[in-house]
Amino acid sequence: MTDYPYDWRKAFDEARLNKRLLLDEHINRIRESVLIPMLRSKSGSMDDAEEITSMVITKFWERFYIREEPLPDNVNGYIYIMANNAYINFSKLKERRMKQNVEL
Repeated sequence: MTDYPYDWRKAFDEARLNKRLLLDEHINRIRESVLIPMLRSKSGSMDDAEEITSMVITKFWERFYIREEPLPDNVNGYIYIMANNAYINFSKLKERRMKQNVEL
């Protein structure tokens, strides 16, 4: 994905000791270098890319920081799949809403 050296386990361990600097950096890096570009390319909209990215990061945060679920072996790949799935769901919902507006 990038040459940035992600160490998610270390980042989460430090965050649990109230040192979130590394975790915040990882999240910002993956947001800016992976999620936003990928989702903007798929959706064609910066607003949609931002919204989907926020949903993905929130879900990631809830699962692995708040609920302390074990991290997957490939965190970056997992986040990428989360983003792709969120894009598909977002697109379906958006399409349904557009159809409802046309029918009115």
